[in-house]
Amino acid sequence: MVQFDPDRLKAIADVFATEHGMMNLCGDEVPVRLTLFMAELGASTTPSELVSSLMAANDAKIEELRVTKKEYVCTPEMFESREANSMAAQEEWNVMRGAE
Repeated sequence: MVQFDPDRLKAIADVFATEHGMMNLCGDEVPVRLTLFMAELGASTTPSELVSSLMAANDAKIEELRVTKKEYVCTPEMFESREANSMAAQEEWNVMRGAE
């Protein structure tokens, strides 16, 4: 049984929720990373309370971005950093769950 570090899971979820919210705000196609991550987490041995708290934090992050001014978020620099952060978080998640 794999035990995931809750702080690392929160950090990964935050990156994916930021990506999700940013892509919603900027009118781009929303990647499925957050959805897949939460589905995999829900199917794992991770306590349901932790999964629920991550879902609530994800929703809050997405809502926070939804009401942000586009000119602050939808910039080339933000897209570059979002992509780099998301790729690093995906890599970390893959390692944590033994997919790589």
